[in-house]
Parts: sequence; C-alpha cells; structure tokens
Amino acid sequence: MKHDIAKISDRKLIHEALEEELARYNRYKQPFSLIMLDVDNFKIFTDSFGHVAGDNLLRKVAKAIEQSIRAVDKAARCGADEFVAIYPHTSKVDAMQLTNRLKEKITMSFDKSDKEMPVTVSIGFATVPDDASSITELFEKTDQALYLAKKGGGNRVVHL
Repeated sequence: MKHDIAKISDRKLIHEALEEELARYNRYKQPFSLIMLDVDNFKIFTDSFGHVAGDNLLRKVAKAIEQSIRAVDKAARCGADEFVAIYPHTSKVDAMQLTNRLKEKITMSFDKSDKEMPVTVSIGFATVPDDASSITELFEKTDQALYLAKKGGGNRVVHL
C-alpha cells in the first residue's frame, strides 16, 4: 500500500492519530510507538548545496519513509527537517527493528557519490506503555531520545 506523508501533515492530525492509538491501548492493551526523525546537519547541507537541494533531500527522505512503513503506520513531516511516525500495535523491541530498518533504508537511498556530504538521520522513539502513559509524556520521551541521538553524534537510533 502506498503511503502519503501529506496525509498527516499537521500537529493536530498527529495528535488525533495518537489519541486513537491511546484509546486502543486503553481498551486492548496493545503497545504502540512514536518515532521522531531528524536529518542530521540539514542547515549545513542547505548552506552548502542550496535550498532546492535541501527540498529534494527532504522529498527523498519522505519517499524512503513512505516505502519503509507498514500499511497500518502513519507518518508526517512536522518541522523543517523533522518527521514523525506512529507504529500501532508495536512493542519496543519491534519498534527498534522497524526503526533501524527505516534508518538503513534512508541511508541506502542516498548514493554517497551524489554529494560531498553524507546524508544521515537521527531517530528517537518511545513506546506506550513502557515509556509513557499519555500523549504528552510520549512526545516528551520521544523528543528526549531524539536529542540523545543527535547529542551522541547523530546517525543513530535511540530509545529511552
């Protein structure tokens, strides 16, 4: 099934999708995970290669995300170079596998000979109920994990 990142393009719709997942969790006790992905050194990239190249890079990242997520997953661009994805019915262990696969897919979608600067991403994720019990807490934990990924040098996946 083809995904369209634009389907959930604003924070309100992301919040609504998370509220649905939390309601499902409360009823059926199925875990779910949230990831936040950030393109490493995006500002340096656009300063070096221009904004058109930066826009093309973001399209390529979005396409890699669309091709990597499952039919039940939801993804969105939520900032200049940030994306989120919601993994329903996904434990922390499964989210780690899915997220590592996503990171590999993105890395492989960029031919190293295309640019003098390698394109990498940092990803943080958290899971209900392991890490959070509310949407606010889930966002905070996922954001903390992303911060740790970037602080650790980028090009990595981190969970709390």
